[in-house]
This record gives sequence, structure tokens and C-alpha cells, in this order.
Amino acid sequence: MFIVIDDSCFVLTSCSIDSQDSKLFFVTNEDSPFYKIISIDFEDKKFKRETFIEQEKDAKLDSASFVNETYLALVYMRNVSLH
Repeated sequence: MFIVIDDSCFVLTSCSIDSQDSKLFFVTNEDSPFYKIISIDFEDKKFKRETFIEQEKDAKLDSASFVNETYLALVYMRNVSLH
């Protein structure tokens, strides 16, 4: 069974980075050209998105991964221009 969360997501860049309990975490450029991390709680039937880590205004989020289910390692690129 598939549930469409947002049919506009195909114009956005996003990828899943991990899950913890009922939450999935994604890196996305939705309203954030330098990327941010959001979470979606699948126990909430509305599948509300919450910003977990805001975008940096002067650095692009290049990668993110959970370490030992406790820490989140983030790699940023600075001096990036959007073309």
C-alpha cells in the first residue's frame, strides 16, 4: 500500500536519511534552497511535516546521517552559489 504524502514532491529534491520510532527524517530543499532536515511522524494520520534542522543561510547541507541512533552528523559546503 502506498500513501501519497504530497504529490508535488517530484519537483523537489529530497531523500530519506533515517527513521526513529514512528518518524522518518528527510533532507529536502522544499522552501530551503540550501536544504534542511524535516521529520514526518507516521503515527499522525495527517503526516504533518516538521522542520527538524533549519537551513543555514550561508552554507549548503551536503549530507546528513545518524550515528549510533543518538547523534546527527552534518556536512555543509560554504561559499556556494545557486545557478
